[in-house]
Amino acid sequence: MRVLALVATLAAAASSAAGAFQLRSDDHRLTPLDLTTLPRVSSAVVSPTGAHAVHAVSVQGNSTLYLSSVADPLGHEPYAIRSGPSEGHFWLSDSELAFLDPADQTLKVLALDLSLAPSAIAVSSAEPIVSFPIEVGDLTYHAGSGTLAFTAWVWPDGDLTAVAEHDARFADRGDDGLVYDDLFVRHWDTWRGPKQSQIFHVDLNRANKSSSAKGRWRSSGHFRAPINGTGLGSPSPDALSSFALSATHLLLSAKDPHLSPATHTRRPIYLVPLHEHLGEDIRELTAGGKGATANVRFSPDASRAAWLEMAIDGYEADRNRLVIYELSSGKRHEFAQGWDTARTAFEWIDDDNVLLVASENASSRLYTLPVPRKPTEDDLARQPSTVYATHSASSPVVVRPPVAHAKTQVVFTRSSMSSPPESFIITLPSSHATLVEARPITNFTAAQMAPKRLETPESFTFTGAEGHAVQGWAVKPAGGVDKGKTYPLAFLIHGGPQGAWEDAWSSRWNPQVFASQGYFVVAINPTGSTSFGQAFTDAIAGDWGGRPFRDLLAGHAYALDTWPEIDRERTVALGASYGGYMINWIRASSPPPWPLAVFRGQPLTPSPTPSTVARSEGHNDQFGFKALVCHDGIFSTTDAYYTTEELYFVKASSDSCDPDLRSAWTGADSPSLRLGQRENLGKTPWEDRALYEK
Repeated sequence: MRVLALVATLAAAASSAAGAFQLRSDDHRLTPLDLTTLPRVSSAVVSPTGAHAVHAVSVQGNSTLYLSSVADPLGHEPYAIRSGPSEGHFWLSDSELAFLDPADQTLKVLALDLSLAPSAIAVSSAEPIVSFPIEVGDLTYHAGSGTLAFTAWVWPDGDLTAVAEHDARFADRGDDGLVYDDLFVRHWDTWRGPKQSQIFHVDLNRANKSSSAKGRWRSSGHFRAPINGTGLGSPSPDALSSFALSATHLLLSAKDPHLSPATHTRRPIYLVPLHEHLGEDIRELTAGGKGATANVRFSPDASRAAWLEMAIDGYEADRNRLVIYELSSGKRHEFAQGWDTARTAFEWIDDDNVLLVASENASSRLYTLPVPRKPTEDDLARQPSTVYATHSASSPVVVRPPVAHAKTQVVFTRSSMSSPPESFIITLPSSHATLVEARPITNFTAAQMAPKRLETPESFTFTGAEGHAVQGWAVKPAGGVDKGKTYPLAFLIHGGPQGAWEDAWSSRWNPQVFASQGYFVVAINPTGSTSFGQAFTDAIAGDWGGRPFRDLLAGHAYALDTWPEIDRERTVALGASYGGYMINWIRASSPPPWPLAVFRGQPLTPSPTPSTVARSEGHNDQFGFKALVCHDGIFSTTDAYYTTEELYFVKASSDSCDPDLRSAWTGADSPSLRLGQRENLGKTPWEDRALYEK
């Protein structure tokens, strides 16, 4: 109930002029309780022919699987086909859905009789296919070969069946001490132990395959560990985007085993043999000192491998590049060169076209791009075409038509600041440069959201540090504002710092929850935010308390001048993570090293005076907030170096690129900017303490 605690904390800002704070909970407001009770809708798992989609819908931890029609999305209520926990859903055929039952770590299958759909369906009892000896996850299925891949935490011998025995021996070793010779010692809240996550695979097939009657699904029962003994570990936290299957190989993004994971983000791409190719050498498809990779995918015909790749090792906020690798020739091509967007994912449309997901101007959009096998320079420089740009899109599933000449469709998750995630569908246009409309597939949250009187967020732009345009959001109190009345301000500061307030739903820091309590909400995307070009994101490095602070100051002044309904005497700032750091910076006792009374040549409103600065009340003299809320924020970037496990983060954050070069901001691939980062990446507090104190 973090949001409830935060809303209650705002009493200090509201009570001075409006009496004691009371949480408002009538039906037209979005409350913290609503956030916890709204259905949480998973991304769609679409059947092979694209006729149906399955969603896991969770309400306060209680999960139900629903079957929806894709062809006639809202023509019939979704069917509840299973209640209770389930994970790793995938289709074995158009009428058979497999899932992992976490209660007994067994892969099971539901047979669906769809002959009477949409008026009725019949669901069989769950039949077991294979039982796993330990907890597994990240199930990935390749239908053509019947290969099921999964991850599990195992001991160095890589034996799934021996894990329980090793665990018992380790627990009874007689002491609880561990000796570490390298980093990580821990990652986030998990202490590193002797086990490692690895990838395994097992074959699934149908009994009586030669018979015309469908037989039961079964497993070979032989678990293979294709990367055991190689030094490669599996998957990042987003494991399902870190490996992919073809009929013969595993495509894997994994940390370089020769580099410390605490100081490097480099994740090479490996092609790992499976089945009859076992014994062949593992091929590394990347070369040089590249950075992190993600979203690995085989093309539909498995002749090409593709992934997203960052150029700089040690910098996790770099721009992703789309790389396509020809497996037969070994040729590598980077497509959409110079396209200055924050790419987050892609999927193959067919063997020669891809669908991209990228954030632009605080909105996640869908794009298409041709990727010919023998590209010209013009092909590599071609900019993707926007096909969908309403609110924020994510988790796309390409539905390839089962018949020739039919149009390809895409099922995806859409949300906004005012609407929770639901599944939608679009039909891709014949022309790459055509925007299309989306149709809803699900409406699980509609009933609970219907009474809410949420105001549509308003995007605005103002002039920030060094004369650059900065974007922000304004969300007025639920139900609108009354003429002549003023409302307290909730000024939200996002974390990251390379993140953004996007036009997307949040189950944590949701601006509409604050607006529903009568606050006028302002959320700024200052220097360092994503989706406004890579140079804008890069410019925060080595300057956490500089340009971002000035952007926030200018945005605050802009809001007060633009919306007179904001009560200047009842304002509060709130932030988490980097936002929490900025809250602490605002409250810091030392005055900033730039002119206080003048910004962009114009007086600030209200303009600080020498007497206010002399009171040593910190940077808040320039804002005048009546309350400051810090959640999970740090006080010292110097101390952060000694307390974090991800040393690459603090090193990159303290990078000392020449301010004159940064102020030019000549583009995402400015040689001066990128070179400056490469040369200075990796400074420690004892090498340049001033950088950490800046």
